[in-house]
Amino acid sequence: MHSEGQSVAVTRRGAMKIGAAGVSTIGISGCLVDDASGEYPSGTLEMIVPYDQGGATDAYSRIMANTLPEILGESIEVNNQPGASSLLGVGQVAQSDNDGYTLGSMNIPGTPVAYLGDSQEWELTDLEYISTIGGWQFVILSNPDEDIDGIDDLTERYESGEFTNIGGVSTGGEIHALALFLQEEGIVPWAEYIPYSSGGEAIQNVVSGEVPVALAGDVPSLETVEDGQADIICTFMEGGSPVYPDVPSLIDEGYTEEEGVLDLLGGNTTALFAPPGTSSEAVDTIMDAMEEAAESDEVSEWEQETQFNVDLRGPAETAEMVDDSLTEIPEVIDMDLLEE
Repeated sequence: MHSEGQSVAVTRRGAMKIGAAGVSTIGISGCLVDDASGEYPSGTLEMIVPYDQGGATDAYSRIMANTLPEILGESIEVNNQPGASSLLGVGQVAQSDNDGYTLGSMNIPGTPVAYLGDSQEWELTDLEYISTIGGWQFVILSNPDEDIDGIDDLTERYESGEFTNIGGVSTGGEIHALALFLQEEGIVPWAEYIPYSSGGEAIQNVVSGEVPVALAGDVPSLETVEDGQADIICTFMEGGSPVYPDVPSLIDEGYTEEEGVLDLLGGNTTALFAPPGTSSEAVDTIMDAMEEAAESDEVSEWEQETQFNVDLRGPAETAEMVDDSLTEIPEVIDMDLLEE
């Protein structure tokens, strides 16, 4: 199972009422464009989110769905379609009409990792990528009672057999892949991976002492760390986490020669995409609207409230991130182990 799994409350300014089916319409009235004009868009758009409501991907998707209608002049219906490690919802978009009125979100490398382990009738590289929206980093979270003095101390405790297991979210997803990478590199030579159903559950089982450490998200773990119930041992990506600026990064500290792969696996980035063959006009229109939305007061206030950061990278760089995930991760991780 894939693990989008970092829970955040969808109670922000401008959040919409969500029905039982996970569908909400976020829009603006009185600004419809005449269909006969040939202008795009000229009708309601649908955004399919391939994860449950309340998670980080859902939050990133909805801040765009909440701010784009005023710019585009059209409503956006958000539809949560979780399942098959995000591939159910992504596949629904991949096989939709390419008229520009169906959009989808995914996580990178989350969706590519799931795709590598579960072949589909559609090609992930055929999708029309619009832009990243933003992301979060993973961290190694520990129980304070263990009094772990940095990554070297953590490694020694696993090597000595004092620690044997590590917590994470589900099996077969990007956090499991990150755990396998850390094991293969000898950084965290764990013997047993303990999968939990969500990032929140993994964090709570560190707090309770069921596992000495777990892999979790930086933003989702923030409240627990600030309350003194958990410590952060390290982050992974180059430059470290803006949420924990004083915590060392494995890449920055030189713990691996596979910096590119760890930079991919060390966090998740939510991206927006459209079905294969969607016109460049539609892609450019959405991208331009996202750039305008990113500068809005509403997005700025949302970033301050949530600690998430909007980071738009455009079609080419987003597609490159997907390609890198599909090619580089299998070079250093035995993908068969993700199925065990």
